[in-house]
Parts: sequence; C-alpha cells; structure tokens
Amino acid sequence: MILPGLLASCGYTANRYSEKGKKSLEKGDYNKAIEYFDKSIEISATADAYNARGIAYYQKEEYVESLGSFNMAVEMDNTNYKPYYNRGNAYLQLGYYNKAIDDYEHALVRNPGSPDIHLNKGNSHFYLKQFDQAVVEFDEAINIEGGDYLLFFNKGKTLFFLEKYDEALTSLLKSVDLNDKYPATYYWLGACSEESGDRQEACNYFKEAASMNNVDAQKAVEELCSEVI
Repeated sequence: MILPGLLASCGYTANRYSEKGKKSLEKGDYNKAIEYFDKSIEISATADAYNARGIAYYQKEEYVESLGSFNMAVEMDNTNYKPYYNRGNAYLQLGYYNKAIDDYEHALVRNPGSPDIHLNKGNSHFYLKQFDQAVVEFDEAINIEGGDYLLFFNKGKTLFFLEKYDEALTSLLKSVDLNDKYPATYYWLGACSEESGDRQEACNYFKEAASMNNVDAQKAVEELCSEVI
C-alpha cells in the first residue's frame, strides 16, 4: 500500500504534483496538467486529483476521457458535489441529458445553493424539450443569483417555446438590462415580437442582433424586414 505522503523518486509528493497540476490548469496548459495529475494519482490516488484531471480533459473537449476521471472521483468520495456537477457537464456536452440531470440532482442534494447547477439542469431539460421543468430550474437559479443575464435569457428563450410570448419578452428585456451586448437576446426578442404580431418591433430587434453579426438575425432581416421601414 502506498501512503499519501510517500515521496516520489524526484522528491515530489502526490500533493505537490496535484498542486502543480492545478497551476497548469489555471494557466490553460491542460496537457501538462494531466501529466501532473497522472503522477499524483500514481503515487496516491485521491478524489480531488481525479476530479481535477477530469476538468483538464473537459477543457480539452475530451468529454469521454473526462468521464473516466469523474467516475473515479465520485467512487472515491460521494459526499462532494463537484464531481457530480462536473460529470453532469460532461454528459451534457455528450448529449446524455437524462444522465446529466441525474448527476445535477445528486449535486444539488450536496450543494442546494448553486445557481450554476440549476442552470445546467435547466439546459438539460430544455434540450429534452421539457420546457416547463427547464423554467422551474431557471427560476430556482434566478432566486439564488438574480444578476446573471444568461439566466433570464435562457428562461425567456424557453418561454418562447411554451408560446408564452409576453412572459418571454419580460425575461429577455431583463436580460438586456443586465447585458445589452449579447446579440442572441435581441434575436429572441425579435422572434417573440414577430409571434405576438408586432412586425415592426420584431424587425427592430432583428436588425439590432444582425448589427452584432448574429447570423440567424441577418437571415430574419432579409426574409421579414425588406418591406418594413
């Protein structure tokens, strides 16, 4: 059995390798970070090192590889929300939305006050076209952290698919109040206005989004707004 504090041949402990891996992770040198975490795990495997290595793989967009590390982190310590949350994010990127939701639920049991977990759980429901459940999660996140424009944006976009256009407009306008430089918000404001029958307002929003190089809005301007002054 290898003890946690046993020195490697170069004099580094598992903890020291892990620290160097985290510094490399912060610098964006993900390959070097993985090397350090591999060495840390070889000396003395910990849930923290596995979780950190999973993050490095995730940042490289190697989501399948990240799952292996997150699985080990969960197996070694099922009391920490972070490996569940991170594994959920990997499942989300891979399109395994139900598995992502399961992990986010585990993460919320361990950290119920995280708006990010509610946000990504809501996104998973959205991709499954479970729009009512998605809105519930976005509202939970807003109740915790009401200053994030993306929460109101995602809620507004989801309400559009529920055909609740007035509510969607209210949420999207709140998103603009928090960040008026996000082009997709103006696109969805245009979409809501169009569905509500206000073509002029829709074109105003589409043109605003198009001026920010939103491709969907540029197409909408060409198709809808040629006759609108």
